[in-house]
Formats: sequence, structure tokens, C-alpha cells
Amino acid sequence: MTPPGRGTQMTSIVGGRNPAHCTGLGKALMAYALPDENAVAAYVEVHGPLARRTEHTRCEAKALAADLAFVRARGYALDDEENEKGINCIAFPLFLDHPSHPTGAVSISALVHRMGLAQIEEAAGEMRSLIEATLGAVTR
Repeated sequence: MTPPGRGTQMTSIVGGRNPAHCTGLGKALMAYALPDENAVAAYVEVHGPLARRTEHTRCEAKALAADLAFVRARGYALDDEENEKGINCIAFPLFLDHPSHPTGAVSISALVHRMGLAQIEEAAGEMRSLIEATLGAVTR
């Protein structure tokens, strides 16, 4: 974790790729593409072993399936330092063309020492409102 007042550079870049199972954007989309434990287990069987980016990364099918169920229940995904140490993220799936299959997602990342995951979750409703004010009622 970077001390306050010091610069930080994320390894994630706009247009770059990271493993879906450990990013907010990826999990926001996977939650609807893999709707139950069997679908997640089949995904892990085909694409596994899943890369462990940090000690927080969920690489086992059961843990990932539980996390994706939470995404569907609350309407957003969280990345709790799963992709990069010191970085957390919230991502909202966007339902632009279909009411049950997201066509994309929007994510907001933060440095853990500046905005913890609990603070991000507290602001989820306000973030959702800002997204919907700009794009229309596209989140769940």
C-alpha cells in the first residue's frame, strides 16, 4: 500500500485486459453470464486454474459463485484488492439493450488508504444515481 502523499501508478490501463474473476468490471458482467454455481464451476473447469493476482483473489469456483450471487443481489460488484494490492473498486452492470443481460459496465476505483471499501459501498447509491442521471435507468 502506498503511504499518503506518495504517487501511485495502477497496472490497469484504459483498454487493457485483466482477468475477469478479480476485477469489478469482470465480475459485474460474469454475474449474469454465469448465473449459478454450476455455471461458475464449468467456467473454472474450462478456464482454470484462475490466476491469483493477490491474496484476496477468489480463485475457487465456490467462492467466486458466492461473490457473483452478491453482485446480482446488490446490483454492483466489488474488487477488494483482488486485482491489485492497495486498489479497490466498485462496478455497476449496465442494461442498455436487455433487462437481464448487461451490455457493459462502469467502474470506479480508489486507493485503499484514501477510500476504503466500506466508504465505497456507502456511496453506491449516489454513484448509481449519477450513472442513471447520465445514461438513464440502466442499472438494477
